[in-house]
Amino acid sequence: MIVCNYNTKTDMYTIKEKSVCINTDLYIERYHNPQKFIQFCKECKMYNSCWSCPPFDFETKAYLLKYTSIWIIGTQIFPSQFERSFATKEELILYEQDLLAKVRGQLDPLLLTLENKYPESRACFAGTCHFCTPSKCKRNKNLPCIYPQKIRPSLEALGFDIEHTTSDLLGIELLWSKNNILPEYYTLVSAFLTNNKIKKLR
Repeated sequence: MIVCNYNTKTDMYTIKEKSVCINTDLYIERYHNPQKFIQFCKECKMYNSCWSCPPFDFETKAYLLKYTSIWIIGTQIFPSQFERSFATKEELILYEQDLLAKVRGQLDPLLLTLENKYPESRACFAGTCHFCTPSKCKRNKNLPCIYPQKIRPSLEALGFDIEHTTSDLLGIELLWSKNNILPEYYTLVSAFLTNNKIKKLR
């Protein structure tokens, strides 16, 4: 197993990134439970309304086993101390959305660049698609995606247990906001499926 770390800092947040490489078949054996996690997807408004979310037109296990190894990437986002508390839940949600979108805006293009660098590879983004707003996704009109070269599913959408993935493989506990106060950090979990032998992603 290969472990790599990467850190960066801005005025708004600090990022600590940890990535681990594991054999795909072993990761599936230990953490893949699509029957359980599809039920959570069905409770989400994005289910059957976004092309990066279930249901898919492919069998997820077969999709994954095209690749021999998978890099699990945990991106911890530590908000600045002066931005921890909010007056209302609505303000907190807007801040969270903006914060996570900013980091996804850096992380997703990086993963797509890695696909070009390493043929026979495929990224998994940390969450649903950000290229269209949910109401504008063409799936709602039974039309093809307008960004097929960019969209990627998440590990959750493919049926993986993210909580145990982060705790077991990355040593990261998932935290959530409470009482309009930000947690110490947020965690985005993305992945990179590949048939290449890579020593480190960054």
